Amino acid sequence: MRGQYPTAAHAVGNAYIAFAHANPDLFRLMFRDALLDHDRPDLAAAAGRAFEALRLLSDHEVSGAAQAARMAGLWGRVHGLAVLAIDGMLGPLRKGAESASLTGFLQAALEAAG
Repeated sequence: MRGQYPTAAHAVGNAYIAFAHANPDLFRLMFRDALLDHDRPDLAAAAGRAFEALRLLSDHEVSGAAQAARMAGLWGRVHGLAVLAIDGMLGPLRKGAESASLTGFLQAALEAAG
């Protein structure tokens, strides 16, 4: 999965942002907690798979609260960039950026964040 990305976390982050950019309405709906039926087994299973993937991307040297904080940081970084991108809020920051494409700018943003 890594290919052109420095780490698996960068590859997954770029895929997350690409999905949001290609499917902005679905992406927004997925995070509208009030509209989700958490009693549905398929939703619970999908959420479990997503959090397990996030756990696997987090630092394996930590556990418990430290791992949860790392997971929140990883998710917050990519989710924030995805929301900023689909809401068109990155224009001022992209002026003068090395990459003219939104995809290139977002990839650089993820790499710069660590």
